[in-house]
Amino acid sequence: MLVSIMELGNIKIGHLFPYLPQAIKDLNVGIIALFVNIVVLVVVSVMTKNINITNTHKDNDVLETTTVENKLLIQKESNS
Repeated sequence: MLVSIMELGNIKIGHLFPYLPQAIKDLNVGIIALFVNIVVLVVVSVMTKNINITNTHKDNDVLETTTVENKLLIQKESNS
């Protein structure tokens, strides 16, 4: 989406950030978008690391765990 907006609006990195060095101004917009995506990935991963998960089993018992790892461990034990 960032790339589309910048391309359709003919917006360049140099227009947005004129104080940056010329080497950074000349970067492709796709590289900037990749960097933004990586930052978002890290932020979302950190924020969702310890989310509570509620899972309903076949016998309608509700199991509450604190991490995805615990959920996977419990599922593995029940399949054994």
